[in-house]
Formats: sequence, structure tokens, C-alpha cells
Amino acid sequence: MERRIINGYLCDTNYYMNDLNTDLTLIFIHGYGVDSDMWSPQIEYFSERYSIVNIDVRGHGKSRPCEDFSVRLAAEDVYNIILKEEIENYLLIGLSMGGYIIQEFAHNYGKAKGYLITGSTPIFLPVYTPFEKWTLKHSVALMNLYPWDILKKEMTKACATTPQAREAFASMINKFNKKEFVSSWGGINSCLREMNFQFDAPLFVGCGEHDKTSTIKKCMKYWQDAYPGCRTFTVEGAAHVANLDSPGSFNQILENFILHSTSS
Repeated sequence: MERRIINGYLCDTNYYMNDLNTDLTLIFIHGYGVDSDMWSPQIEYFSERYSIVNIDVRGHGKSRPCEDFSVRLAAEDVYNIILKEEIENYLLIGLSMGGYIIQEFAHNYGKAKGYLITGSTPIFLPVYTPFEKWTLKHSVALMNLYPWDILKKEMTKACATTPQAREAFASMINKFNKKEFVSSWGGINSCLREMNFQFDAPLFVGCGEHDKTSTIKKCMKYWQDAYPGCRTFTVEGAAHVANLDSPGSFNQILENFILHSTSS
């Protein structure tokens, strides 16, 4: 994979591309607190058949330092990469924060062939209780109460179930210091807003069978009601980072998503 850079607002975003030039490009957008290495099982599996763009989201991985992070700016970075590389046919694949970025991208730009969102909640639907909104609003202050080593340990334990996934997750979150991690989180807790919106391409939404983070599992029932044609899935044996806990199952879901999005 070749590392490339695009200059964005107060941040140089790094991304990685393979040397294939196929009719379809898979664009991977990772979760918060990790980086593009999160998608290693998928890159290994798909990179000999499809063009790949694997992004270090601003403020993560090699896309640091970053002076400003928000979901909107991250979606803008994805759009600018697509323009720079002159990509016409693409699928967006995101997990957790990556799912927020995909929703923002679909709202602001659209034109993907399909959107696959895992381990995320809807950012445009009125499905959150006042207490959930309060907790999100004050989450930065709550995070600051925890010592960094304890916060990393608890997040690793909550996000992954298998030893391999926990080791991979821990190696990525350890690249952060606490200040970086907590400061960027402010760009997450401001992305929710209620509005009428419909996706312009096939939408797959799912989560790990054992995902206990946030309100992800509770919100699964709302996706199909709000977005006609949305397909939902569960990754068996997986927690939040479902693609790392159960890479084989996740890759099969991604295969089905590719087939559905390119045949519709």
C-alpha cells in the first residue's frame, strides 16, 4: 500500500492505496482512537481484487498532529481524497466513528455506490433520551476523570473480545496520549442533529453480537424504520471492533454488501 497525503483544514490527512486500478474502490474509515491498521484483515482479504483507499482519519495514526477535529471535517477529507484520486465508483465502509463520518458524507456529498456502517448510531434521527444527550455532551469531562492507563485498559476490554483483537486495539490506542485522545472526542459529541435525510445508495448497518458500547444495539431497530431498504446484520462472536473479533464473518458480510451494491 502506498502512503499518500492530502492537505486539509489544519491537518494533513494520510491515506493508503494499493496498486490496482479496478472499476470499484473500497474506502475504509476506521473508528475513534485507532487508525487505518484496524482494517488489516480486510485489506489482506480484498486488496488483490479491488482498488483500496484506507484512511488515517484526521487526528489519528499518521494524520497527526491535527489542530481541529470534527466529523464534518473528516467527511470533507474523504471527499477531497475522492476528488484528488478521481475515483468514480466507490463504496464507503466505516466502523464506529467511521460510521458517523459516512453519514455526514452521505448527507453532504452522496454519490457512493453503497454505505456499510458497523458499530455506530444514527446521527440524524430523534432517538436519544435527554440523559443520553447529556452524557454525550459531558463525555469529555467524564473521560478526564480517568487515569490514562485505566481508560485505555477499560476501552480495550469493552471494544474487543478475542485476545488477537484486544492486542491489535491496544497497539493502536497506545499511539495516542491522553490529551490527543480526549481533545478530539469533542468533535464526536457535537455531530448529532435531527433532520430529514435519506441515503442515496444501498445501506447496510450492523454491530457485533456482544457490542455493549454506547446505545448501538438499542438503536439498531431504528435504522430500518427510518431508511427504507436498509439491511441490518449481526457479526456473531464479536464486540465493538467486529471486523477484528470475527474477521471471517465480517469479510463475508462485506462480500454480500459489495454484491448487493453493485448489482442494484
